[in-house]
Amino acid sequence: SECLVGVIASEGCADTDTVNSALNCLTNLASHTANRVAMLRAEGVLGVLVRVIRGSEPNSKPLRNSLVTLTNLSCHKENRVPMMSMGVADLLITLTLTAGSDSKHLEAVLIMLVNLSSVEQCRVPLVQSGAAEAALAVVRSFHATSSLPLSDVCKESKNAEISLKIIQNLSAHHDTGDALLHQGALEVVLECASSPDLKLSAVAAGVLSNLALYAKASPEPLHEKASPEHGGLDG
Repeated sequence: SECLVGVIASEGCADTDTVNSALNCLTNLASHTANRVAMLRAEGVLGVLVRVIRGSEPNSKPLRNSLVTLTNLSCHKENRVPMMSMGVADLLITLTLTAGSDSKHLEAVLIMLVNLSSVEQCRVPLVQSGAAEAALAVVRSFHATSSLPLSDVCKESKNAEISLKIIQNLSAHHDTGDALLHQGALEVVLECASSPDLKLSAVAAGVLSNLALYAKASPEPLHEKASPEHGGLDG
């Protein structure tokens, strides 16, 4: 992977056939579970992926390939806390908030946030960094641009469902409930709980269950419900 990083860096992370070929190779390597921990720790891999993501045009091949690679790396549990410490969450939150209505990469970004938020020790830092607000904004954005009720919009949007899974994970912690309520999670979740989509309403019910536990401020151990992490993506 170090050789591939050198090739991408030498091209200035531009949208060229050489860069795209090298990124495809990284994506293929990251698709194998056995490679993921070593790849994240290999010198320059994360840095070059972040540079490509930051410098790429929306919906471009380099952006897509870099995000798929990063998503696959996030599928390994041992990588999630290191990714948080390396600042990946801030990048993902920015990408979520700035994604256009025609974005083809938002799903990969949201899947990474689901994976990171599945780790208990990542939940408070994620909420503090604005991950919950970003996820709620995804659901609200569909409602703001459509005449449909929010529950119907959620049913139509896979991204909205993934965003609710992020909220479910973030709500599964005794130090996040108040912040989520303050950010307006309850209103959004109640709307989605009435959706005829059984999967969506089930996720919303899990969030409501978690929020109810935290609202009680119970000193007893909490039996929170978290959404399972997502698998990798194909390049």
